[in-house]
Amino acid sequence: MSKKRPLSQREVGTLEIREKKTQNASSERSRYFPSPPPVPPVDSETTEITKEVSSKSHEEQKEYRSKEKSHSTNESSICHSNERVIVDVELPLKDDTLAALSANEKETLDTIFTGVHESRKLEDATNSPRRALQRLIYAQKFINLDTGLQEILLRLIANSPQPLEELRQTYKLTCQSGLHEISVLQQKAAVQMFEILSPLEKELLVEISQRRLGNRSVFVDTDFRDVPFVSSLDDFINKTKISAALTRQGFLHQEFVGQALQRLARPASIIRGKGGASVLRTIEFALYSDAPAEMLRYWNEVTSTTTIDLPSQHQLRLHEQNSLAHKPNLMGVVLEGLLDVAFPQGMRGQEALIMPGSSSVDVDVLARVLCEVYGLEFRIITSPAKAISFLKAKSTEHFRIPPIFLGLASEDTEYLFLFDGYNEGYTFIRAPHGGSLKQPKEKRKNPSRIVVNSNMGQDKIKNSELHESIRFVLAPKT
Repeated sequence: MSKKRPLSQREVGTLEIREKKTQNASSERSRYFPSPPPVPPVDSETTEITKEVSSKSHEEQKEYRSKEKSHSTNESSICHSNERVIVDVELPLKDDTLAALSANEKETLDTIFTGVHESRKLEDATNSPRRALQRLIYAQKFINLDTGLQEILLRLIANSPQPLEELRQTYKLTCQSGLHEISVLQQKAAVQMFEILSPLEKELLVEISQRRLGNRSVFVDTDFRDVPFVSSLDDFINKTKISAALTRQGFLHQEFVGQALQRLARPASIIRGKGGASVLRTIEFALYSDAPAEMLRYWNEVTSTTTIDLPSQHQLRLHEQNSLAHKPNLMGVVLEGLLDVAFPQGMRGQEALIMPGSSSVDVDVLARVLCEVYGLEFRIITSPAKAISFLKAKSTEHFRIPPIFLGLASEDTEYLFLFDGYNEGYTFIRAPHGGSLKQPKEKRKNPSRIVVNSNMGQDKIKNSELHESIRFVLAPKT
């Protein structure tokens, strides 16, 4: 038996611990002690929350030591097994929110929050459900949401077969979109739409919510009757039936929901086509890009009554044509009817927008069509010098409704573009590009230009080339 040293001979600042050997020392099993509740991630939106948690660290440490001591005392009564002993971590949510969740939902969220089944190597919110849920719960914009909306979103996460993807889309919707720029009533409508959509449709809705119209969100846009975008989208998605004319053609409402969401989220994905079709597709692109609430009104009206009221007080009608079922883009077919309204005594169809015997755009017909769409007359400028001077004068107006249209010629064919800006070296223009995967700084043809923002369909063309290719400008008389 070792001889005890007197206290005076021990090193200062050390603690000597003696263990009493027992008969069961050889069969002593390893012990697992759970980690303390996780500290929320620190970023620009959770700094204040993190400070608050840190200020309570002393009390939390005391509580944790108490739990650890209790765990150690009671371990002798636990049977030999390989199961981990996990301390229940209470989710940092409002009592009202927790009360609305079922026991299974709370247990699932708690498991995600603690990360007990997750590798500790996953420390990024993009690949770690634990970090993604912590980032969401501690984000100030999520905390500011109505309790009922928090409940809906958390229930979706708890019941999702892919919680990480659900968390990603939920965070984008609540913290990186225009959701907080609209009223609580419209926030509720937006979250309820998010709840009932399929995973792909949710992704499209999130992309829509992140779009900006100048310095404001798409969510705050209104149509010419002042109906909010979110209200129109809610009516359209929850429509119970479509018009008899469309039903007879074999269409389903869900097909139209997918078409509308795709175009509203990614207007530049519209296939441009050639000739008169190219001009109509560019007008369609302009409406989806700059007047999304107006385009939603088109969808609501044409799927209900097959007619659309235009700002010019005329009506745009969807004719019951046999070819309708073979055209995947319903709104593209609808917009062909603009020509009947704008030019009733002239040539029928898309080719009315092209001068006979050439590939040049008929600007008179185009101006009438745009007047029907926007309810304003358009000024026609065909002199290249005057057109350039006009664009220079509008160089500081980076966002406008209605937009300015310009025609550029390439290889004896004229193409329609939207004007976005002008500086000393380049002119910025927009047009749909279909499924093009070109990235910024890559080049496009007809006419030659450089990609700026592929998602917006925005390119830039050298002013020297613009001077050679410009044929006309159509500007709203405002």
